Amino acid sequence: MKLGQKKTMSQNRNFQFPAPCRFDEKTSSVNHFLASFDNYSNFNKISIEEKPTLLMSYLNPKSFNWVNNLPAETKTNYILLKEAFAKKYKTDDSNLLANYAKESNLESYIDNFEKLQNLEGMNNEVLKKFFIANLSPHIKRVFSRGVPSSLEECIEIARRENNFQLEGESENKSENKSLKMCLI
Repeated sequence: MKLGQKKTMSQNRNFQFPAPCRFDEKTSSVNHFLASFDNYSNFNKISIEEKPTLLMSYLNPKSFNWVNNLPAETKTNYILLKEAFAKKYKTDDSNLLANYAKESNLESYIDNFEKLQNLEGMNNEVLKKFFIANLSPHIKRVFSRGVPSSLEECIEIARRENNFQLEGESENKSENKSLKMCLI
């Protein structure tokens, strides 16, 4: 390195790109896993010939066995392997999101979706549809007129509608108390 020349991240051995998490077909998004793996292997300058072997080291036993039983041409060619792997473990984002729909209040539900939105590989359109589909009916009806372009807009509309509904319930309780007092 020449005097005055700055080190790049790959030349600075103190910096390490995080390794991808082990792939689990039950809880992992294949898109997120493959993107993380590609980032890791590209940063560490892993050759395309070495990528299939390295990829297999990040698989759970079931996925490993599936890859190991592929034809030799597929399991040794990273591009073919990646395509086959993505096709086999194509993530049904609605399954990954199913646990997020079980929240009892809107704010917890929204918090979970905001976290998911930041994950690489999560499809904004799928997130919006799933978010709306699992809202309570009184909030969901607002979206019958159209779906906003972003999850943030969906969340804001859901909050406004929920607050409007809560204010209406509060006013109805006050009116009912007044009505009961008049009847006594």
